[in-house]
Amino acid sequence: MSCYSLENSCKQYCSQQFTAYSCSNSNGKYCCKNAAEVVGNILASWIIAVIVVGVLIALVIIGCIIGCTICCIKAAYLNKMNQNKVQQVNQPQQQQQQMQTIPLQVQPQPIILAQLQ
Repeated sequence: MSCYSLENSCKQYCSQQFTAYSCSNSNGKYCCKNAAEVVGNILASWIIAVIVVGVLIALVIIGCIIGCTICCIKAAYLNKMNQNKVQQVNQPQQQQQQMQTIPLQVQPQPIILAQLQ
């Protein structure tokens, strides 16, 4: 890259070297840049930006999938634990009910009328 103190000197040099060019002011000096180089730099910047954004989106999607999977496993585990607790609570009640439903056998005693007098 060639740099000149005057813009006209830059344009004169660039026109001899390149068919498409630009003379940009950098730190008080005019630097000659090939237009293809400028466009290439812009395209490279956009390609890098698209790749970075694509990677970030992919990471977010992967994070969501992992998070949802962990959440579903946790919910299934807690549901199973709650079912076990309900079964454990219900079992003693069933045993008590079974014990209460045993019929008592009472045999009637004959009443002797002579003893009542």
